[in-house]
Amino acid sequence: MKENIKKIIKEKYHYFEGVMGYRKINIQLKKENIFISLPTTLKYMQELNLKSIVVKKKNKVKYNEPVHKTFENVIEQNFEATVPNEKWCSDLTYIKLNNGKFVYACAIIDLYDRSIVGFDVSTNMKAEFVKEVLKKAKIENKVKNSLIFHSDQGRQYTSKLLVEYCEKEGIIQSMSRKGTPYDNAVMESFFGKFKAEKMNNYILKDYETAKEIAFDDAVESAALELAVENAEIVELPEEMIHEEVHRAINEFLGGLKQQGISPDMYFQITGTTQDDLHKQYEADAEKRTKTNLVVEAVAQAEGLEATEEEINKEIEDLAATYNMEVEQVRNLLSSEMLKHDIAVKKAVEVITSTATVI
Repeated sequence: MKENIKKIIKEKYHYFEGVMGYRKINIQLKKENIFISLPTTLKYMQELNLKSIVVKKKNKVKYNEPVHKTFENVIEQNFEATVPNEKWCSDLTYIKLNNGKFVYACAIIDLYDRSIVGFDVSTNMKAEFVKEVLKKAKIENKVKNSLIFHSDQGRQYTSKLLVEYCEKEGIIQSMSRKGTPYDNAVMESFFGKFKAEKMNNYILKDYETAKEIAFDDAVESAALELAVENAEIVELPEEMIHEEVHRAINEFLGGLKQQGISPDMYFQITGTTQDDLHKQYEADAEKRTKTNLVVEAVAQAEGLEATEEEINKEIEDLAATYNMEVEQVRNLLSSEMLKHDIAVKKAVEVITSTATVI
C-alpha cells in the first residue's frame, strides 16, 4: 500500500510540473480517497526525493492588458437555462495512459438539456486547446444569442488568448469563486463520475484509444445524469441508500484485496477508520442509488435480457481483465448476477442512444 501511495504522489508531483509541496500534494491525495497525515506525505516525498520547485519572483513587467483575467460568477449556481445555448459550463481533466503519460479532456455542457456541445482530448492542456473546443462548439451549434460561458479560474480559461476570443465573439465569461468547486457543480459531477466509473475501467495504451473511449464515456455519463434528473423518483428509503454505501465500500475493499492489501492495513496506513470510509461514500450514495433505479427501470420497461452467448462472453472478458481462469470466474459469479449486469449495460446503451451530441 505504501508503494502504491508513493507512486500516486510521484504522478501528482510530475502532473503539476513539480510546483506542489507536500501540503498541496496531501490535498490531491484526499481527492483520490487517500487519507494520510501531512508528516507522512512529507516523509514519502523525501523518500522519493521530490521537492517543490520554487519560482523566483521576477521584476514586474507592465502590460497594457493583463495576461490572465478573472470574471464574476454570473450564473451563481443557477444551473438552469430556458433556451439552448444560453449557458454553457466547461472544465478540463486529465486521463492517465498505461505508459505513464497523460492526455487531457475538455468538455462543454449546455445547461438547457445537459447535452455535450463540445468535447475533445489533447496531449496538452494549453489555452489554445480550450479555445478550439469552444470555437468548434460555437460554430457547430450556430450560437447567435449572448452566450454565458462558465468555468473555474484555471489558467486556460483566464488566459489572454481565450479572453480575447470571447470578447470578440460576444461570449460572456463567468467563473467560479476560488476554492468553491460547487460553483461549477455540473462539471465537477460530470467529470467525477466520468473518471471514477468509466475511464478507470480501461487500460489505455495510447492517445487515440483514450480519445475514442473518453468521448463515448462522456456521452454516457451525460446521458445518465440527465435521465436521473428527469426521472420522477419518490423519496428513497434510508435502507436502500445504506445498502448502496455498503456495496460501494465492499467493492472498494475488494479492489484493495486484489492488490494484496487488507482493510486493516489500509486503515493503518491512511490513518482512517471504517466510519471515515462510510462517511466518504455516503456523500454520493443517494445519487448512485437513483441512477441504479433509473437504469433498472429502463431495463425492465424495455424487456432487456441476457442470452447465454452474452453471459459466456462476459465471463471470458472478466477472466481476461482480472487474469483469472474462465471456470474460476464462472464459479465466483452466479448466472443471475451476470444476467442482471448485462441487462443493466443494455439499459445504459438505450439511455445513451437518446443523448444529444452536437
